[in-house]
Amino acid sequence: GLARAKVVEDVASLVAKSLLATEPRDVGMEYRLLDTTRSYALGKLEAAGETADARLLHARHLLDLARQAGIDAGTLPRDEWLGRYVARIDDLRNALAWSFDSMADAALGVALTVAAIPFWEQLSLLEECRVAVALALDSRFDAHRDERQARTLWLALGASLLYTRGPLPEVKSALTKALDIAERTGDAGSQLECLRGLSEYELWSGNTRAALSASDAMRSIAAASGDAKAGENADAQAGSALRHLGDLAASQRHLERILEHPPCRGWRSAASRFEFDQHLAARGSLASVLWLRGFPDQAVAMAARQREEAEASHHAVPLCSAIIHTTVGIALFVGDLDDADRLLRFIEHYATEHRLTVWRAMATCMRGRWLLDRGEPFQLAPFRDAVAELYDHGLRMRYPSYLANLGEGLAQLGDIDGAHASIDRALALSQSSGQVWGMSEILRMQGNLLRLVGKPGSLRAAADRYAESLRWAREQGALSWELRTAVSLVELWREAGGDAQAEAILSDAWRRFDEGYETRDLRRARTLLTGIGSG
Repeated sequence: GLARAKVVEDVASLVAKSLLATEPRDVGMEYRLLDTTRSYALGKLEAAGETADARLLHARHLLDLARQAGIDAGTLPRDEWLGRYVARIDDLRNALAWSFDSMADAALGVALTVAAIPFWEQLSLLEECRVAVALALDSRFDAHRDERQARTLWLALGASLLYTRGPLPEVKSALTKALDIAERTGDAGSQLECLRGLSEYELWSGNTRAALSASDAMRSIAAASGDAKAGENADAQAGSALRHLGDLAASQRHLERILEHPPCRGWRSAASRFEFDQHLAARGSLASVLWLRGFPDQAVAMAARQREEAEASHHAVPLCSAIIHTTVGIALFVGDLDDADRLLRFIEHYATEHRLTVWRAMATCMRGRWLLDRGEPFQLAPFRDAVAELYDHGLRMRYPSYLANLGEGLAQLGDIDGAHASIDRALALSQSSGQVWGMSEILRMQGNLLRLVGKPGSLRAAADRYAESLRWAREQGALSWELRTAVSLVELWREAGGDAQAEAILSDAWRRFDEGYETRDLRRARTLLTGIGSG
């Protein structure tokens, strides 16, 4: 090749002749061939029969650059990382396309794919990652992958597929293959990553106790290896699973334990799964637990902090989770419908733009709940399509709540039989999956439906549902659910002349709140208790 001094001399000559454009960067000068110069140079390469050699050298250069980018992702501030590397993404894409399309160097293509994972993570290109990783795992390239590369690729495939399409069976298959390799090679760090992914998968698919088992396995490996951070990750997974199981006190203990320690800012690994920062995930779960346990103001503050940190991370998955699972949900719980609308408008566009189909469907379901709370006409077709899409993609986490909301929407539209069927299915799925954190509310919604029908005996049937709802709320320590049901119970009995016991239940629930008096449910309860009316 040319001597370094000769290269510098030739580059300077091209700049002097305005054949090479320059652009100062924070880390040095960037040089770019003008389009006409590029076309001319490519023609010369082709005529000399050197195109393949040049592309090979280019791909090898990109491999070195991508590996360095992965290292720098753990040490550089994100803005600095982007300034240094984001302009290289098209070069990386071109090198990958050449490596695989021409079959010129499949081993290089596999290595490039592995090295490119940090690029896709930093730029939130989950769908692009999924497609590229799936190609590198094609059976045509089996001979060109070593075990470390295969483990990394299966792990990235499972994660990118989960967070774009949902908990499909292929997700578990990919993560299990990665775990098998990690166990066979004795790689404790990769085992922890795989188990964390499997715990997330099981939670999304509604198998909450399997999610807990995976977090227990993580904790055992962390203890054996002395990895305190991995122990925190296990706590985060367990805390989220326990919330879905309705064990709110235990969930809160796990989640608060994580937040007692500062987050680790270092790079997780080259096998990143586009995973949640565990402090962010813990804040989101804790916000929901705080609302359920009767601390609405603290829940709002926790949700806001999670959203701010997710926005600062500039990563798609934490941002979607913070807004859809936490901030919008809490805003709807406390009755801040304007804020919920603003956030939904943003995330509906964001999820569509980034091709995050599973998050877009969940946003549509939250929009349906917003319409119901707003008292606006329920949009049945998009809601039903989103619910069906989530079911087909294996999602069972929060799915009972979506079904119950569908039931309320059908009742609004006059389809009472459909409403009953949807709510009955929501109750059955909650109990069969063990994700019973919302049982109290679904039973209350069933009681409301019975009141709406107004058939003989419906008052007693509704009262029975409310009583069962209260039992679930009290067993879980879900004071906010208890208050909601107590309000519905008082309204029911006042329609029939009043009931002192129902009034006492509402008064008792009200007295146990120390905050949140301007939220929707507490305002409604206060209106009833002060005798102003049913509001």
